[in-house]
Amino acid sequence: LTWRSVTQKRGSRTYFMSQPADVNDYGGFAPHKNYCPHADTAIQIPNNLSVKLQVISLQNANQGKVTCSMPDCNETECWLCLTCHQVFCGRYGAQHMIEHNAGNPAHCFAMGINDLSFWCYGCDDYVNHLSVKRVWDFYEVAHIARHNQGIPRELLTKTTFNKHPNLSTLPAITDDENENENDDDDASGKEKEQPLQLALALLNDVIATMESAQSAKK
Repeated sequence: LTWRSVTQKRGSRTYFMSQPADVNDYGGFAPHKNYCPHADTAIQIPNNLSVKLQVISLQNANQGKVTCSMPDCNETECWLCLTCHQVFCGRYGAQHMIEHNAGNPAHCFAMGINDLSFWCYGCDDYVNHLSVKRVWDFYEVAHIARHNQGIPRELLTKTTFNKHPNLSTLPAITDDENENENDDDDASGKEKEQPLQLALALLNDVIATMESAQSAKK
């Protein structure tokens, strides 16, 4: 068996490995990060995103229309820049997506068009769309554009990002508000005490009347 040395570039890293000479590397499953500090700023989701992403539909892909946007490059193993939404070929092609990020470091997030995977050049790693809300928001639109159908319900149940409002964004309660709240509690307590005091006073009047009546009989 003859082996060959293979070099792969991923972001700023270069990977070296050996594989059989008669075996082509088509990628495969890779670990994903569940957090990314670049997602909120690098991923742009305009109102017309669904229209822009029609270019990645399976229909266009099957017709060979999903190719690198660089002149004279017909590579079909492509990635979509999530900042400017241009299509560039990946590391198995002419690596125009890598060049695009190198010239535009802020454009650090890309989505694999064939498998809708997400890569962050800032983190130099894949990012899990089920764990990062901003990535998921983009994935939802991309999935519909790619497959012409909604997100499967079973996939929705696998998301792990916080689906509730972020409590840290709520305004803090001030000392004045605390004092007002305490005043309200005191007032509420006094209101509750008033009926009880009236009942006790009425009971005392009844007892006094009964005692007076008994004294009169004697």
